[in-house]
Amino acid sequence: MFSAFSGAGRQTSSTPARAMAALVLSLLLYHPASAQQLVLGEDVDPSMPDASLEVQEQAIQLSLERAVEIALQRNLDLLAQRYDRARAFHLENSEFGIYDLTLNGTAEVRDSSTPSATSLEGAAVRNDTTGDLNFSLSQLTPYGGVASFDWTNQRFETNNTFANLNPQFRSAFNLGFSQPLLRNFGREVTERRLKLARRDSSISQETFIQQVITTIQQVENAYWNLVRSRKQLEVAEESLTLARELHERNRIRVEVGTLAPFELVQSEAGIAQREGDIIRNQAEAGDAEDTLRALLHLQDGNLWDMEIFPVTEAMVEPFEVELGEEIQYALDHRSEMINQKLQLERLMIDSGYFRNQLKPQLDLVVGWGARTLDGDLFEDDPDTGERVLVSSGDIIDAVGDLPKADFDGFSIRLNFSVPLQNRAAKAQNAIAGLALDQGKIQTQSLAQSISTEVRSAVRQMDAAARGVEAARASRRAQEKNLDAERKRFDNGMSTSFQVLQIQEDLTQAQSSEVQAVTNYRTSLVEFYRTTGRVLEQHQIEVTADGE
Repeated sequence: MFSAFSGAGRQTSSTPARAMAALVLSLLLYHPASAQQLVLGEDVDPSMPDASLEVQEQAIQLSLERAVEIALQRNLDLLAQRYDRARAFHLENSEFGIYDLTLNGTAEVRDSSTPSATSLEGAAVRNDTTGDLNFSLSQLTPYGGVASFDWTNQRFETNNTFANLNPQFRSAFNLGFSQPLLRNFGREVTERRLKLARRDSSISQETFIQQVITTIQQVENAYWNLVRSRKQLEVAEESLTLARELHERNRIRVEVGTLAPFELVQSEAGIAQREGDIIRNQAEAGDAEDTLRALLHLQDGNLWDMEIFPVTEAMVEPFEVELGEEIQYALDHRSEMINQKLQLERLMIDSGYFRNQLKPQLDLVVGWGARTLDGDLFEDDPDTGERVLVSSGDIIDAVGDLPKADFDGFSIRLNFSVPLQNRAAKAQNAIAGLALDQGKIQTQSLAQSISTEVRSAVRQMDAAARGVEAARASRRAQEKNLDAERKRFDNGMSTSFQVLQIQEDLTQAQSSEVQAVTNYRTSLVEFYRTTGRVLEQHQIEVTADGE
């Protein structure tokens, strides 16, 4: 009678496949990898493909899988979640900036005039001109140390008559390394923000996957709700047909004088009641269509005016499950649990960091460098007493002598400091420890909640499957009852009222069967959600861009 509902009895099949498609980051573009597998890509693009739908006789013919495909392409909530994922991805990349090589440079010119208080200063008024051009490179290392390279260059010119080199050119370099030995030592401390950003990025991945699963579940529920509404409308129309057939038979029998005229009033009332049922079911079907259109974000226009006819059969094929295995699978694969574990890792990172901050500050600072001096050399002529140029030099000569390291130096230093009370670090460490303990309890609570959800979903799915069997048995019994009552009516042993009442009972049984079948389908969707198998069931793989 109802072609969209298939599968008659309970049967045992294998437990659903336990190997789930690898779930990694996803963002926008959805494209089918094959007829069976769907792949979600990563690029963020606000544009979206048109919803390509099969239209026949001004009505949309829509399968469940096609509805899911369109939703993954066009659903607005899913698109909004992709932007959150993109931000988290870029925030993670930004934290790698701690290892960026830093280049600094300064250029400065100074000119000064100073009155002299003594002739030993070489001039009545000292005029000095200094030019500096300096560069430095610094690099953070994974264990908290900072390596540096400094290169300084200076030109100095003066009117001091005692200056043998004028102008003077100085060049120097220094290699330095500063390493924390206690507080701020180690990768866990140095890369704390990077590790937190990585966890946040992974959390955003799982949050996106949760949104994908939520979208699929919403689409499935809306689809089966539309199936239910359509089938309920068919039931109401069939009930109206039966009522009209009864009324026509009554009219003929009244005309030939074998039936009292008041029987026509009963059958006319039955027709009016069923016409009202059809109006109500048509409105419910329209609402169900709009809900599905909104989830698919169909383009405005004709697609919002066309009726939607679901073409996927509502199969009822109950299968047995191993409850313990399903609970464990859910604990390993549910996005909520993965997110909670990532949150716990964040708390562990913070706890380790603030525990490190309790240590005293002890830094080792080492350095080695070389310097050169060059310029125009003047000396007094022994014969005339005048200052004469002996040799010339410039900054290029000074820099060229640096690799020789004829004039070098080495330094090593320990810096030590400790807050005697250290109350801030102690308080932050205590707060981090409490947050970690709380996170562990929340993880246990979530695991218990997930286990309860799986138990309930399995129970509801089993109850829904048995409900289908009961509803079908009731419908078959009511069909037989109506046939018997019609024969009684034809033999003058019943009334139109009784026939209409039994027709109504059959309508209710048919409606209950429709409701039972769609309840089973939605309970199946909930089972796959609670066990973390939604993507596996739809053969959807969520991958990072380029994978």
